[in-house]
Amino acid sequence: MAEGARIHYNFVWPHAALENQTPAQRAGVGIEAENKWLSLMKAALTTPSGTMN
Repeated sequence: MAEGARIHYNFVWPHAALENQTPAQRAGVGIEAENKWLSLMKAALTTPSGTMN
């Protein structure tokens, strides 16, 4: 559950301090899809094992 919370914080939840961007978007690796959770799950299915951290 903690890993899910970390992923949500970094890739889904926009932060006011970052001009309504996620930390990932600020770092240049954001997900631009409307449904970010679904996009993350699809990426996990198509990413070779061991490369997602």
